[in-house]
Amino acid sequence: MVSYYHFQRMNQMLPDPGTWEEYFETFISGKVCWGSWYDHVKGWWEMKDRYRILFLFYEDIKKDPKHEIQKVMQFMGKNLDETILDKIVQETSFEKMKENPMTNRSTVPKSILDQSISPFMRKGLWALKYYVIISIINCSAYLVTYCLPFSKMLSFINFKTIHLHY
Repeated sequence: MVSYYHFQRMNQMLPDPGTWEEYFETFISGKVCWGSWYDHVKGWWEMKDRYRILFLFYEDIKKDPKHEIQKVMQFMGKNLDETILDKIVQETSFEKMKENPMTNRSTVPKSILDQSISPFMRKGLWALKYYVIISIINCSAYLVTYCLPFSKMLSFINFKTIHLHY
């Protein structure tokens, strides 16, 4: 959600998202340009037993990128030798991708992506935790009720800890 917010701020082709608080309400209600993220994920999650769908989670990728890349290769029925796998891990690290014009979008004209507003590749999960925890404190009942079925996808949120902040 935080990444979407900053992306929409810098993307000159999309409407201004307003303040974080305004965007949070818009996102939670599914009124963003691409529709409800929760409905999208829920729809695919409900089909996981009928179709071959591979779900990867950000936290798992951060924890063990090599293992997650191996999961993708197994899912595709492919094998990679260790040297190539290690190269993929290296080249897909956040640090490496942040410096690569092919992934950091630095060659996209400012009239389309204004990276002076927000860089395409930012900080990552810590900023996300801050924004989401502040928003949950402000809108906790709705978010917990609506998102709890997706607790694996939102595993960075410790709901018990957040309840202690009330």
